[in-house]
Amino acid sequence: MQIVELLMAMTAAAVLMILHEFPKAFYFCITSENKMSQKWWKKVFLFHRYIDPIGIVLATVSFAGFSRPLMFRVQNQKKNLRMGLLGFICLFCIFIVSVGVLKYNYGICSLSITVKGISAVAVELFWIYMAILSVSMFFVNLFPISVFDMGLCIAGVSSKHYLGIIKSDMLIKIILMLAIAVGVIRYFALETVKMILAFPI
Repeated sequence: MQIVELLMAMTAAAVLMILHEFPKAFYFCITSENKMSQKWWKKVFLFHRYIDPIGIVLATVSFAGFSRPLMFRVQNQKKNLRMGLLGFICLFCIFIVSVGVLKYNYGICSLSITVKGISAVAVELFWIYMAILSVSMFFVNLFPISVFDMGLCIAGVSSKHYLGIIKSDMLIKIILMLAIAVGVIRYFALETVKMILAFPI
């Protein structure tokens, strides 16, 4: 059972990373003022590029992973803001869908398995991890790291403040790692999912 849980956690983390980063990369290309080359479009559809190995490890160990964004340079402030908001919206929508599946398909009111059989358990575990990891990734992206969603939002509001977070990048990353190490992200992610599942809707 532990192997199934590990595999489902890794699978959910990888799928979540793709669903989080692909819409932003696609939006960047379709709204670009300059025509994007065929080579760049191929990069956008290479989904494995969005999967961060360290993020996968952190997601399975501490429920606090992060994805790997395509590195693009956006000079338009409004576009930066929209891309940052799009990232948050994607994570929120994934959470809502995952919780909906758990509540209305499985009738889950807590984080416990309700089915039998390895394949059925694996599918249910996948949705449980999708719900937990979407919340934790949302919280992780609230940290103002330059390539995270909050960093993009700040870049879309103020170039001066964005430069400030770039200068403080190492310090912010250390704070994030400490928050993950002591289980702060894990705690809030689990409690959020439990609260929503228990809420009578």
